[in-house]
Amino acid sequence: MANFKKIRISHFMQYIELLTGGIYERTTTH
Repeated sequence: MANFKKIRISHFMQYIELLTGGIYERTTTH
């Protein structure tokens, strides 16, 4: 269970990074 939570958190962080990265790219392109 602990391992699953760790993996889930890492995936969530990656998703946030991707999302914020996309927003950052959009703002810089505009």
